[in-house]
Amino acid sequence: MSGPAAPGDGDPADVDAPGGADPVDAPGGADPVDAPGEGDPVDAPGGADPAADGARTLRDRLPTLDRTTLLQLLLGVTALSVAVRLVDLGGRAFHWDEGRVMYWALRYHETGRHAYRPIVHGPFLPVVNDVVFGLVGPTDFAARLPVAIVGGLFPLVAWLLRDRLRPGEVLALALVLAANPLLVYYSRFARNDVLVAAFATLALALAVRGHDRGDLRYLVPSGVALGLAFTTKENALLYVACYAGALALLLDHRLLRDVRETGSARGVVLERWPARAAAHLARLAPDEQPDRGRGRSAGPSRAESAAGREGSVDGWGDVLSGQPGAGARRLAGHGALAGLAFLLVVVFFYAPRPALWSALGDPGALGGVVREATLGSWSKFVAEWGGSSHQAHDYLPFLRGFLETAAYGAPAVVTFAVVGVAVDWYVDARRRALVAFATYWGVASVLGYPVATDIEAPWAVVHAVVPLSIPAAVGLAAVARAGLTALEPATGDRRVGTAVADGGSPDDDADSTTHPVDARGGAVGRRSDSGARSGDPAPGIGTGGRDLVGAALAGLLLLAAAGGVAGANVDYFNSADPEDREVLQWAQPDNDLLATLGTVERVAEGNDGPDVLFVGSQRGGRTLFHVADESSADQPPAGPAWTTRLPLPWYLARADATVTSSPPGVAPRTALADPPPVVIAYGWDATNVSRALDGYEAHRHRFKLWGEDVVVFVDRSAAGAPAAATPAVRPAVPLEAGGRR
Repeated sequence: MSGPAAPGDGDPADVDAPGGADPVDAPGGADPVDAPGEGDPVDAPGGADPAADGARTLRDRLPTLDRTTLLQLLLGVTALSVAVRLVDLGGRAFHWDEGRVMYWALRYHETGRHAYRPIVHGPFLPVVNDVVFGLVGPTDFAARLPVAIVGGLFPLVAWLLRDRLRPGEVLALALVLAANPLLVYYSRFARNDVLVAAFATLALALAVRGHDRGDLRYLVPSGVALGLAFTTKENALLYVACYAGALALLLDHRLLRDVRETGSARGVVLERWPARAAAHLARLAPDEQPDRGRGRSAGPSRAESAAGREGSVDGWGDVLSGQPGAGARRLAGHGALAGLAFLLVVVFFYAPRPALWSALGDPGALGGVVREATLGSWSKFVAEWGGSSHQAHDYLPFLRGFLETAAYGAPAVVTFAVVGVAVDWYVDARRRALVAFATYWGVASVLGYPVATDIEAPWAVVHAVVPLSIPAAVGLAAVARAGLTALEPATGDRRVGTAVADGGSPDDDADSTTHPVDARGGAVGRRSDSGARSGDPAPGIGTGGRDLVGAALAGLLLLAAAGGVAGANVDYFNSADPEDREVLQWAQPDNDLLATLGTVERVAEGNDGPDVLFVGSQRGGRTLFHVADESSADQPPAGPAWTTRLPLPWYLARADATVTSSPPGVAPRTALADPPPVVIAYGWDATNVSRALDGYEAHRHRFKLWGEDVVVFVDRSAAGAPAAATPAVRPAVPLEAGGRR
């Protein structure tokens, strides 16, 4: 981490300057290209300050966003992010999928038996929730707590990217990750999507930070984070694939640019790239490590400069000799440690219980446990997802649903991502590697997840929102910066191109070179593609007043985005409303079911014998609710008919209720000749069931967003005072009703 801000950082223009690096961090004028985002702004030719001319601009009067202030703001945003995710966390009824995952997590907590099942995804939630349930008990709040905490802390990942983004962009990224309605909603959901997104992004950010600082110590925590991503959900593989594809495109850009400069692809591949690789490896050598307080932006070391000098490396054969070779060995060592950390995390979570604990006391059995946790889990994954029919669906309807969810759940992210790409690639002409990388990753996710998912589920859009948050942060900061600039008097100090005015390089992916610097450490005198020098005033902007129209447009756009995000978060907060079907998944019961289940829990607590009877039914050739052997639900899998009860088994298991069921086709009066105090039936069976029950109160609820109702009949005498109930024979919505599942 670089040192405290130098006097030059006091200029409020640093609100959006790239990284706010001090001159002390770039001795000798190290090119900001080598530390993307760390350069100081160049406020005037030769380092002149507008204040010296008596012009106190609006940004001169704003608080300085130095490194300390930025960190404080990030911590504040993160605290609010966590708070938003914890408020009334148990106020929404469990979704079908939450009920399935948490029922088996509860069974593991009670029995100590657990094995990886790909259909319910990775073992992270069962293993972690076993601890949580032991501390606070199995409640809806506790079940969602791990996801809420990880999702709430997600904005802190922006701090690791501060060498690649301006301070304003870092803050904007944190705000997007904290407030995006999709991320907020599914951070309050006992499911793995936010977890895998957060851990995989953290792994990437740690690796990027280590590269930017030249500090290999970041590799091990990056390996741990990637291991955690793989313990949450199998689409961690898609994150790695997206990273590899985006990196390949960046390398292709570099190759094309280098070939344009040299005119020889052979020279680039066999001469320039080996020299560049040697330069990077040389600074990793043990005796060439930078001061930890300075990191990457401290400038090239003597060994690095020597290794990177033209002609000092004769092809790839010389890359591993001398200082570069020492650096390569250190890189390999830390890479091996990172791989070991990844493996340990994967083995710990995927190892079957209680076999893992037994193997710790019997080293001879440890090999079998490790093999089952790795090769065994991979075999299960391939058998379930590799050659199955889970992806056998039409592409275009899934793509349409994906885009529809993005339009309702992340319109600000999509809009500002487009702005950010346009600004970074065309207006600033910087084409920063991180922005391009995230854009490619996001576009691949938009196009790829409709293929990879097995059902049309809004939570899949989370995996596109996260990468697109990076260019969206660039766009958000650019609009804010444009609004502030428009309010300043035109004094002849405005520059050609925002990137140059802010001290950044036109392309942070360029080679590391040294440029002259002004009095505050910013590089000056570079020319844009048009030939204009970075210190020259923009043509036609020498006099005039404030651009109030531009400031108003920027302000309206920001206010509209903030209002839209706030309104969507309020609307989707604990929502189970069919009107929100673009963001909610179909199998979400109504929240008023929770009050009825509270009554059921009280009844079961005071009852002897069977507590709950499910009335078996049949629909479309499928058996619903009826399970011949209820003990089959003690260990997975419990069978397809049992899954039609979800999420009710989670609540009934918490209440320690004794459950039974009647076969479909049996007359209700026969099945209910001696009924328990609670009877549960589908809405289409409610009329016949109610005729067979005497003295029961009927509570009807939506069991899915549309198409299914469930009616819970509760014995009035067992429940005590009668509770208000909805009509037992309310017409149900047809199962074929429109909308997405």
